[in-house]
Order: sequence, then structure tokens, then C-alpha cells
Amino acid sequence: MDWERDRSTFKYLLCGVLLLHSMCDLASRVPKIEQILLDDVKVSEQLIDLVFYLLVLLGAYRQEYHNTPNEMVLLHSALVACGLKLLTVIVSQQYQEVAQVLVAYYKVDIFMDAVFSAVCIDVKFLQTKLSAEQAESSANTSPTAEETLNHLCQQCDSSLQFLQSLCQQKLFRECIVKNKELCGNGGVLVLIQAVMKLNLSPLRSASSYTISVSRLKSKALSILLYLCEAEGVSYLDEVANNRGSQNLAKSIVLQVLELLKKMFGIDSNQLTASSEIIYPKGQLELNAMLLADVFSDDSNFRPFIVINFTEALAAIFLLPPGEFLSGWCSSYLPVCEDDAISDVSQESYAHQRTSLLIKVIANLHCFVPDVCRDEKDLFLNKFFRFVQQESQKSSDGSLSTSESEKTATVSKNLCSLLSHAESLVPRSLNEDDVQLLRLFISQFESLIVPAASEDRLVQDSQHKGVPKEVDRGYSDSNAEKRTLENVALQENHLDASRNRNSQCFDGERKYGMVEQCTSNGDNINFREFERDSRTVETSGTDSSPTRGKNSSDLMDVDHVKGSGFEETMEDEKADAMYSDEKQQRKRKRTIMNDRQIALIESALVDEPDMHRNLTSLRNWADRLSLQGAEVTTSRLKNWLNNRKARLARVAKDVRVPYEGDKNLNRQGGSGNLESPLNTDFEAGQYVILVGEKAETIGKAKVFQIGGNWCSSDLDVSGLCVVDIMELLIDRYAQLPHPVDATGYSFDQAKRRLGRMLVLWDLNKLCRLIW
Repeated sequence: MDWERDRSTFKYLLCGVLLLHSMCDLASRVPKIEQILLDDVKVSEQLIDLVFYLLVLLGAYRQEYHNTPNEMVLLHSALVACGLKLLTVIVSQQYQEVAQVLVAYYKVDIFMDAVFSAVCIDVKFLQTKLSAEQAESSANTSPTAEETLNHLCQQCDSSLQFLQSLCQQKLFRECIVKNKELCGNGGVLVLIQAVMKLNLSPLRSASSYTISVSRLKSKALSILLYLCEAEGVSYLDEVANNRGSQNLAKSIVLQVLELLKKMFGIDSNQLTASSEIIYPKGQLELNAMLLADVFSDDSNFRPFIVINFTEALAAIFLLPPGEFLSGWCSSYLPVCEDDAISDVSQESYAHQRTSLLIKVIANLHCFVPDVCRDEKDLFLNKFFRFVQQESQKSSDGSLSTSESEKTATVSKNLCSLLSHAESLVPRSLNEDDVQLLRLFISQFESLIVPAASEDRLVQDSQHKGVPKEVDRGYSDSNAEKRTLENVALQENHLDASRNRNSQCFDGERKYGMVEQCTSNGDNINFREFERDSRTVETSGTDSSPTRGKNSSDLMDVDHVKGSGFEETMEDEKADAMYSDEKQQRKRKRTIMNDRQIALIESALVDEPDMHRNLTSLRNWADRLSLQGAEVTTSRLKNWLNNRKARLARVAKDVRVPYEGDKNLNRQGGSGNLESPLNTDFEAGQYVILVGEKAETIGKAKVFQIGGNWCSSDLDVSGLCVVDIMELLIDRYAQLPHPVDATGYSFDQAKRRLGRMLVLWDLNKLCRLIW
């Protein structure tokens, strides 16, 4: 059909849809019409079929986008928007009920394919009209084109809002994820990509269309975020299983990262083009950062994020300290144009923005040993390389001075962010993310110290008359070449492993940070780190109880480098091997607080097979959600499976059933206890902790013997560090030897260090012989 015939057909259809809208509106006031249109099941089913096949027709519409008349564009977009709106009139104004009806309908797959195709066509029409506006002179813009753009923006916004509201419903997004056509072949991603490609001419930077385009992009990213929250099937796994859809997803991620660079004000292209469009901030920025958090937390896309976003992250921390504090460590951001009216307060928005930045850094820095070895320290080394490169660009013959200033700026900003992050726990951040940030800072400092030492050697050699060429060669080969070659080798190995289609999985995030502590950390100069932490500038940051404390007070370097972490890594490996195949490429977050864990642990005493009872899982998921963060049924089941795997691993290591007697005493039990007088202990041995009155405190594993730990000389004090596995007394009881890093109770030690690491007298340990 030519476009004139299409126009007549579309006008006829639009009149019919509008008539149905009017009749349904009258139904609430005329009982007879309500009885015919809404109460009759067969009539309602026919109306739904009408909408479905209308969308099929519109989704199959194929015309040259550049040659389609404005009238046809408006008719098509109006039919799509009105057809979708008609569903809310026929079924219900509540999207939850609309989703239930659609999912239960046997033609729902037809609807999903058609609606995404139809909306995608309208978005491409919009891009074409925006491009036409770029080509035309602003003084000669025709009213028809202006009206077309205004109406087209509104109708695309209405259609995307409908899809966003449906995807917000759990039933509907689970149905989409199970649709191979939409997920495996990238049907949804095609729409998201079309929206993200909407661009405005720099000549129209003051146009009202910038806000409309920002809202459209925000809604599109929100749809993608909802799909990533699907529990039955992992959406990102489905996308990664198809090469075409995976490349499409990477293209979208790249567009999101470029958008974030512009919003952060660190895009190099934007700096050179003063007329570049600056999109309004608000929900679009938060959704883009949320998407960066989700994709950086997935092993299929984490290396891609590292390669394409590390330079931008380095640029953020290279900002002057005052600008960094006001932008990332403050509760009140500079006033800017919002892309939408939001109920989120200015303070909450600033905190969400900062917490998402920290989460992305934590995701990229997290590493699990023996899994994905090609990615080890990839983010850290690339970050350090970009800082060095920026120093070289800004230096004028004084490389060492410039580099020293740049690295000092980065260190200062990192410490400011850490100080601010501690005030966001637990409202906006969890402790795991903050500890990973501490680890990243300490390892970044460990790379700075050797480079600074080599710079001093070069300066000394210059004073002694060593030729300049020798100095330069020495500095290049030792201070920079090692790190640059290391990153290049990692990238080559990473590419090779990708070509071999090798897949790897991630363990629990809580322990995933541990292996990183031993890499590049043998020569960590923590005096430098502590000095920077104490002198960090805090003006403009939130007040917090942890302000003024340096980060090493909370996590000592000896704890970071302790050999006892190897056992945790083995537990981590067992957890990942016992988890479901679909989830092996994911890192599990700590999903429950201490109160929630205590409740579920007590319930497991009476119901040890809870993971097999779906009804019980649902009931307990609802009960636990009332005590803290939301706990879904699938997350609870995963947590139970991981718990079972950890206990099985511990039981295997100590060679006894893990469900044995938990009330061990010094006289009997499943093992024999040696006398406390025998103090010949070694790291890794299992022991019984004895109190002042010779009572049994619990079971533990020796973590460190001798040396220094948290400013305590273990050799002189006769103490050792133990990792408590089972505590038989109140966890809020006072520690026998409290220090700043552990706090004053067993519970504080667990919260601060992630594990119950405490100091204990050597003469109050009994070796446990199995």
C-alpha cells in the first residue's frame, strides 16, 4: 500500500480506537454499556484481541523513515499510544491487574513482540525528525515540523511509560525474560538502543526537547533495569548466550558510559566543543549509574566496563579536591536542571549518586582467586596507568613533580570519598562495598610508593652526575614500563580467553575482596596512607561518627595480608561450585542483616530442609523482609544453598560431620583437647577458646601467631589472632583484648572486619585433635 492508502486506514483505525475510549468512559455512568463492554468476558477478550492485532499491524509497518510524511508519523505514534492506553480502560487502571490479565492470556507472546516493534518504529521516526531539525535552519523551521516533534515526543513518552509500568510488575518481566525472541535475539535491546541513539543538535541546546529526550532515555534504561531484576531466569545470562544480543548489549552499555561521562563533565569531546548538549540531570543520571552498577557486577560484562570506563573514573578522582568534595562528598549538589519531577530529596539524590560510584568501584575491584585469573588487578593497574598518563600530559619537563601532585590529588580524593562513604552505611551502602573501597585505596597507595622511591633514586643519581639519558631510561623501565606491560599482558590474556569462549564464575562478594589484598601488597607503605587519611580535607562532607578516623584503624594491613584468608578463599570456591549453573557467573551480595540472619538460623533448627519447601521459603522471605532489606524467595534459597555448602566445606576440612554436637566441652565431644599449657600453635589449627573461669567460649581457627597485628606485638604480649567459627556465649560480650580495629565486643569485630577476628591469650587455647 502506498502512504495515502495507509493514511486512510490509520485515520479509520484511530477514529475507532477513540470511539472505544469514549464508550468505555461512559460505561462507568451507563450500566448497560458497562455490562456489554466490560462485564461480558467474550467482548472483553475481543477488545484485547483488537489491541493485539492493531499492534501487530503497526509493528510490521515498513516505510522509509526519512520519506514518511509528518501526518503518517503522527497517526502511527498516536495509534500505538492510544491502543496501549485502551488496555488500561478495558482491564483496569492498575498496572498490576493489567499485567496479570496479559500474562494469563495465551496470546501474550504475540503482544510482547508487537508492542516492542511498534514503539521502536515511533522512536526511529523521532530520531529522523530530530535529524531533519538539525539540517534545517532554526529560523526557517516550519510550524508543521515543530508540531510533529512536540506530539511525537509526547506519544513516545506515553508508550514507553506504559512499557515501564508493565515491566515494573514482577509477573510481566518474568514473562518477557522467558521469551527467547525478545531476550535471546535482542528484541528489547533494539528498542533500548533506538532510544539511546536519540541525539540533539548542539544548535538546539536551549530547546525544550532536551528534557523530553532525557525522560525517554530514563524510561528506556528503567525498563532494562527492571528486566535485570528478574528472578526466575537471569536476563543478562540470556543476553550473553547469544553473540548478537551480547554485542547489542555492549553497544548500549557504551552509550550509557558515554552519557555518564558527559553528565560528570569529564568527556574530552565535550571540553573541545563548547556547544555540546548538556542533558538535564536527575533520574536519567541515577538510572545510568544503576545500570553501570548492574553490568559491572556481572562477569559477562565486567571486563568490558573496566576497559571502557576506568579512564572516566580516574578523571573523576583527578579533579581538584574542592571540586571533588562539592560534587561527590556533599549532601547538596549544585543547582541544575532536572529531567523530571521527582519525590527524591536533594540529599537522598546526592547520597544515591555517591553510593553508586562506590559500588561500581567495588564491583570492578572485586576478585575471586582461582576464578577469572585473567582479570586479576586489571582495574587497579588500568586506573593507575591512566593517572600516570594524565600526569605526563600535564607535565612540562618536570615529570616527577607533576606525577607526585596528581597522585597526591587522587589519594586525597579517594580518602575523602572513603570518609564520606562511612557515613552512608547502612542507609545507602553496605559494609562490603566500603571495605572493597578501602582495599582499592590501600593497593593504589602500594603502587604509588615504589614509583615515588624510584623517582627519588633518579633524583639522587642526577645529583651525583649520572647522565640524563640513563636516568630517564631507568625511570621509564622501572616506574612505568612494569605497570603498563602488566596491563597490556592482562588485556591480551583476557582477549585470548574470550576467544576461547572460556567462562568463569564469581563467588560471594563478602569474601571476594580478600585475594586482592595479597597482590601488589608486599611493600605497602601504610604510614603514607595513614598520614593522607588523617590530613584529608573534610569541608563540605557529611558529619559522621567515623569522621577523623583513618581507614587503617578499621582494617589493619596485617589482617589484609594474613595467611588465614586462604581458608576463606577455599570456602568461597566451595560456595560457587555448589550454586546453580546459571548463577555461577554472578557474585552474591550480602542480602541480610544480623537480625535477619539470626531469625533464619533459629528457624533452621526446627526446619532444616526449608530450602526444599517453596511455601516455607515464601513465608520466611516475607517475614525477613520486614526486618530489613527485601529478601526474595530465590535470594533466600540461594543463601540457604550457600550456607549448606560452607558448612559442608568446614566439615570436610575438620573431617567430622558439620551437624555434630555443637556443645563441645573440655572433657569429651567429637575430639580430644590438649592442655592449654602446650602453646606450640600454628596458623590454621583448630582450637577451643577458654575463658577466665576455664569455661568454653567457642571454636576457632588460629589466624596469626607472632608478628604485629593491629598495633599489637603478639610476640611480647603472648597473644595470637583467632578466627572464631562458633561462639557459645553472647556475641555482645566484651572482648578480653579489645583494640580499635575489632571494637569492644565479638559483634563489633564481626561487623568491622567481616569475620570474627580477635586477640586471644595463647595460654587459654586448647588444641582440638580430631
